[in-house]
Amino acid sequence: MPAPGKRSGSMPKTPTVQNEKAKGGFFSVLMKTVLVLLVLYALGTLVTLRVKIDDAQSRVTMLSREADLRQRTLTELTDRASKEPTDQDLLDAAHEAGYILPGERVFEDSVGN
Repeated sequence: MPAPGKRSGSMPKTPTVQNEKAKGGFFSVLMKTVLVLLVLYALGTLVTLRVKIDDAQSRVTMLSREADLRQRTLTELTDRASKEPTDQDLLDAAHEAGYILPGERVFEDSVGN
């Protein structure tokens, strides 16, 4: 009669079966560790790429606004250059340079305002 707690027909564990289970357990733990490390690496890479994409998008937006401003300035300057100066434009430019027409009166502020 078998001893209590032991099944009849079960074979006692031999050292080779225990070694194989230990090796299999180590391999399983090793594979799980490698898998966890790969997942963490992938998540870290994903977060890093997301940050780089956000930075690039904000830079594109900023450069686009700057390009629009420069284009508007260029258009304005081109429009100014294409216009013929009027007599009033020439008169204003002469007054700014300190010239006056014959018969014009110039008043100077003695207080300095």
